[in-house]
Amino acid sequence: MVIRKKTLEQLNRESIEHLSRSSIVTALSPGSAARALVEASNRQIADFYEVLETAVSQSYISLASGAHLDLIGQTLGVIRRTEETAIVEADDQNLRFYVEDGTLGQRLPHGTDATKGQIPSGTVVTSRDGTVTFTVQEHHNFPVGTREAYVSARASAVGATGNVGQRELNSHNLGVIGVLVRNEQSVNMGRDSENDESYRVRISNRLLSVQGANETAIRMSLMAIPGIADVLLSAGTAGAGSVRALLIPESNRVPLQVLDRVRRQIISVAAYGIRVVIEEPDYVPISLTVQLSLASGSVISTAALSAGAESQIKAYLGDLRPGDTLTANRIRLAAMQAHGQIEDATIIELCIDRRPVMIQNFTLGDEQVFLPDDRFSDPIRVL
Repeated sequence: MVIRKKTLEQLNRESIEHLSRSSIVTALSPGSAARALVEASNRQIADFYEVLETAVSQSYISLASGAHLDLIGQTLGVIRRTEETAIVEADDQNLRFYVEDGTLGQRLPHGTDATKGQIPSGTVVTSRDGTVTFTVQEHHNFPVGTREAYVSARASAVGATGNVGQRELNSHNLGVIGVLVRNEQSVNMGRDSENDESYRVRISNRLLSVQGANETAIRMSLMAIPGIADVLLSAGTAGAGSVRALLIPESNRVPLQVLDRVRRQIISVAAYGIRVVIEEPDYVPISLTVQLSLASGSVISTAALSAGAESQIKAYLGDLRPGDTLTANRIRLAAMQAHGQIEDATIIELCIDRRPVMIQNFTLGDEQVFLPDDRFSDPIRVL
């Protein structure tokens, strides 16, 4: 339905012209009683045009927004995704408390059991820049003789602001000298409330997905899980009636908790008797060293510029999908985009699959993604 909206000026002009042609009313000059009545009525009509235009436009998926889009989605059984808090699980072996000499249990003893050590509930771990904090949710006990322990924790901030990059969590509030902490992989399970564009796409795909356990239904159900950037589906890879789901993480590895959610979610959409094989991509370790050239008279500290460039490079590597090409110039550009004071960036060392390679482009395989080399504490170095 198309609404031909008229402005207040247009309504007044057409009404005055009609009265002058079709009635005995002639006193239509500004300030006259007849003109005042016409303008007062037309003002109400103009306001109604505004309301009508909004109401009509918000009834279409392509134009609706906010609460109006929510109403359309609810009609089709599609609910807007809400915020989720970033968490790490001990089973993922990500958030690690450790010591470089002695044992962890000596520094963090259990209150009542001499054979165990304990990381108490409420322990707060903070990121390098102090903007992100995670809190240990329950007491974590471990053998007294161990040198490291992995814990579960939840971000203090709700949504994507609780996400943090690899090895960014590096301080705690235990007040015990010699006890170190860091996250071995990035944490990106935090999610903001779904925006209109993403929600609109899911609503549009709803009509196809409700037809049954087809490709769209399976893919859309898995894409709703935080930490999943894409899902590559292929049929018949494990025999007739099988489907293979290759999970592409938003960055680094697919967390174990995501794999568990995927297995539960896919049961609700896959056809009965269909075998679904869930797999992670092949991870290709990468490490590199980049040298920055700064503008003369730069007032920004070198450490801050290096940290910003490192973050940009990691974001670029995390965005590469299977079959994409790693471009040396894009690495340089990512580093330079960190700040205007960076005039140039030079790649002085590049290792792929734990082997030094020439500084040139590298194309990932159809099932490969890059993963910062876990052999190094700082696989992406910016000097």
